Amino acid sequence: TFKTITIIAKDKTNKYPAHAHALFLIKLFLSSLISVSIFLRYLSFLLSLYCCNNLKTLNIGESVKTIPAYAFYECTGLTEITIPNSVSEIEYRAFYKCTALTSITLPNSVTEIGEEAFAYCESLKEIRVEATTTPAIQSSTFDNIEKSTPVYVPAGCGESYRSADYWSEFT
Repeated sequence: TFKTITIIAKDKTNKYPAHAHALFLIKLFLSSLISVSIFLRYLSFLLSLYCCNNLKTLNIGESVKTIPAYAFYECTGLTEITIPNSVSEIEYRAFYKCTALTSITLPNSVTEIGEEAFAYCESLKEIRVEATTTPAIQSSTFDNIEKSTPVYVPAGCGESYRSADYWSEFT
């Protein structure tokens, strides 16, 4: 069985054919995957690893711009994610109930994080945000996450995060 899979678009358009092949591979080996690297321009719902419980590490390539809704929903074994500086948006429930995830680092390119994107990630012990401009979040982005969870931001940006909607709820 496969433990690691790397998905790379071979065509220049990075459109449906590469997604179809990747979807086939993921669904075929879903139960045994432990590590996934994705290098596609458009990460779509078709490529969702929804409920891939054995997945431990995730490396998203520099070509990905948006992490779509439900992309890694209930990947309960996921402990490590690498989000590249190319990602600007993390959509609704993208990492919902990734219960083994202990920390996240949001690159400075992220400007918006959708509702419940990291909700019920109950093991989350730290949030690192590299953006000097506060990313927009929703009231439910970090639902069921302890508000005492440390949020680390760039030097000199603490006040903007403390006064921003919903970031201000973290102590």
